[in-house]
Amino acid sequence: MMRTVMTISPDIGPDRIAGWYIFNTWLQKQWGHPIRLELFPSFQKQREAIQRDQIGIILCQSF
Repeated sequence: MMRTVMTISPDIGPDRIAGWYIFNTWLQKQWGHPIRLELFPSFQKQREAIQRDQIGIILCQSF
């Protein structure tokens, strides 16, 4: 089974990262499909991965 890659906005603060890993685990259990959370150090690196079609789910957080 192919693993889906999920990413979040690179500007999400470090204090919020743990919550995204918890959400990732919950989503995997709900969906019954493996998902890997990939964090990028910059928008440019993230954009390159998106352009290479390496990302299946893109999430952002609004405040």
